[in-house]
Amino acid sequence: MRKVVYKYPLQTGVGIIAGIIAEAVLPEGAEVLSVIGQRGQIALYALVDPEQAPSVRHHFLVVPTGYASSILAANDFLGTVALYGGDLVFHIFRYNMSE
Repeated sequence: MRKVVYKYPLQTGVGIIAGIIAEAVLPEGAEVLSVIGQRGQIALYALVDPEQAPSVRHHFLVVPTGYASSILAANDFLGTVALYGGDLVFHIFRYNMSE
């Protein structure tokens, strides 16, 4: 099966305390590779099967430096993103909405 790296913007939604839940709809079986800050937005890169249509909603917790919560312990860290020349720094975690 052929795989391709695609970029997906993280769409922000409901805020939880100091963190923000963001989401991206990816193809079935997508593997998240990294997150970056680009032009003031957070972009996620994933390894995907280009034959699969995006159909699986993934959620992510976007938190600023210094954010403390027990919610972070159950989530997978993906990376740190600096926006606006480093004036804003966020840490991105996989987030399971059922927790």
